[in-house]
Amino acid sequence: MKSKITTLDEMCFFINGGAWKQTEYTDKGIPVVQVKDMQGGTVIWKQTKFLPESSYQKYSQHCLQTNDLVIATVGSHPDQPNSVVGRATIIPKFAEGALLNQNAVCIRPKDLRLNKQYLGYLGQSPQLQHYIAAMAKGAANQVRIAIGALKQFQFDIPQLETQQRIAEILSTYDNAIANNNQRIALLEESIHQLYKEWFVRLRFPGYESVRVVDGVPEGWNKVPATQIIDFKPQTLAP
Repeated sequence: MKSKITTLDEMCFFINGGAWKQTEYTDKGIPVVQVKDMQGGTVIWKQTKFLPESSYQKYSQHCLQTNDLVIATVGSHPDQPNSVVGRATIIPKFAEGALLNQNAVCIRPKDLRLNKQYLGYLGQSPQLQHYIAAMAKGAANQVRIAIGALKQFQFDIPQLETQQRIAEILSTYDNAIANNNQRIALLEESIHQLYKEWFVRLRFPGYESVRVVDGVPEGWNKVPATQIIDFKPQTLAP
């Protein structure tokens, strides 16, 4: 059987990210996926934002599922890949149940002939990325892709077994990469929190028995960084 030419609109649901006030965020609760968290084709949380559990019913339409395809609808031009419009993220298992923030859209299959993971890799394909770059509108460093334009994207849909095989092969590698990236992000956040605990809040080991004088623990000194760090220019090999 030959593959069929179809459109995203024919095969998928489109779910916009939600908009809420900064004052709604809390220290814990339901994690939020923001556009800045969409890195390297997955979700990397470094300074996670949360909405209260009590907000779930209100914002449940923005709830993400594992292997959802999420597209950033606002971003920069293609010459700035880290923030480029249209960058695609496949939602990893650890982000199941998170809420999608604004300036992004979740694209989810509505037709059983389309494999969900295959759709995710289609979102990351040069075919769709080049289409978005051509259709995006804007000026300076910010452009936007309209949802209507995304819906009209045409693609070949191979047989379901072929889609599943492609998705299985690619996801094996991506899952390992995503897990490692998340571990690295958690370690970086732990280091950041440890620094704040020791040197900003001054709650270092044994702080209870140390006097603080003029904002500095007794026995500590403020010195220029050049006094304790040897700065050497780095030269690039030819």
